[in-house]
Amino acid sequence: MSYKDSNYSNNYPAGYYVYQESVARYPDRMYQFVAHGHDRLHWADDPFQQQAFVKDDLFHRFNGVNRTIEVTSLRNQQRLPGRMEESFFYYATGIWPIKRWTSFRPEGTFPFTLREVAMSDKYTLRVEDFEGMECHVLELPQRDQLWFDVLHDCRLIRRKFISPDTGQVMQEIRLRNQVEVIPRVWIPKSIEEIHFDITASTTEGRNRIVRQSNVDILKVEVNKSFDDQLELSLPPGTLYLPQKEEPIQIKNGGVEHLDSMVEMLTRFESHSNRNETTGDFRSSLIRISLIGLAFTCILCGIMALIHRRRLKA
Repeated sequence: MSYKDSNYSNNYPAGYYVYQESVARYPDRMYQFVAHGHDRLHWADDPFQQQAFVKDDLFHRFNGVNRTIEVTSLRNQQRLPGRMEESFFYYATGIWPIKRWTSFRPEGTFPFTLREVAMSDKYTLRVEDFEGMECHVLELPQRDQLWFDVLHDCRLIRRKFISPDTGQVMQEIRLRNQVEVIPRVWIPKSIEEIHFDITASTTEGRNRIVRQSNVDILKVEVNKSFDDQLELSLPPGTLYLPQKEEPIQIKNGGVEHLDSMVEMLTRFESHSNRNETTGDFRSSLIRISLIGLAFTCILCGIMALIHRRRLKA
């Protein structure tokens, strides 16, 4: 599954987006790729892009630009580290295909995934039409509301998260343009997300929309093997970064690594000079280019240090 989330944060200028790929296999295998892009800069050129793999109670975080990898143990942990569990697709649809680790959830303890909702006896049921669809609405008072389309395999089409303090809706999610990817399994092509001003002092103010965005689902595949994506394949020259020890080169080669980084910086320059760009966007490209050059210098120093120590040995 891959998706593109535009306007995902008020902290970024218009045109920025997050691109994410996620593959999961029951009960405990998972892969995630996350990168940021801009209307004038492809996500593949993001120097902060990250890949994460979960396998056999080990969490691998790989930076494809630096060709560095970190490994952490997940033994005795109930949740996945960092943002790996916070895929918006899983959050919005209520799907969580992993058994070994629990899913991300809003603050408070209440059923969150569709499996948990189905097993709970705390929800009330009513029938209501929504956009011409006959729906069963499950409600957990002061916390959660879910709309299910009963004529299409009870697919989830809408969800509201409610503030337990004020009773006001904090966030609403609508699953749009759903397609039946396999019999009785429906996946949206787009997801609308709405946030409300829960910090306002009046009821009218708390109903005010502070952010509204759309997530485009680019590709979804179900019941495939996904062996290629779930296996960690390291490029030549990859460095392993132990927590308290010196970096170790775990795969030989990588002499073309600097050339690939130069090509990426060249694309930065090309994008910044194409058409007219704002000063903020151009300055952002300059900062990112300087970061890329810093990565290059650090990598060269590490490689030279390793080479000298091998010669002494």
